[in-house]
Amino acid sequence: MTDPGNIADMCASRVVTHGRLVDAAVTDQALKDVLRGAPNWRRLLPHQKEALEMIVSKMGRILHGDWTFADHWLDIAGYAGIVADDCDEEDRRVK
Repeated sequence: MTDPGNIADMCASRVVTHGRLVDAAVTDQALKDVLRGAPNWRRLLPHQKEALEMIVSKMGRILHGDWTFADHWLDIAGYAGIVADDCDEEDRRVK
């Protein structure tokens, strides 16, 4: 069983680095609406859409939490890198 005290401590520390969920969620959802309204959204593969949505979530954390928390930036690079590697692989299959 999970100790409720540990969860409260974790949540308190995350507010500092990630911002309050209720605040970041407004920004995240607005940005995701922009993504979904873009012309190429329907052409993207599920993992490409998910990567963009995860990047937006990290952006929300940067905008509402600690913008100097390196993990946010590294996560963005990681998601982008996964999709970029997949695109390179697809290019090699096509050629």
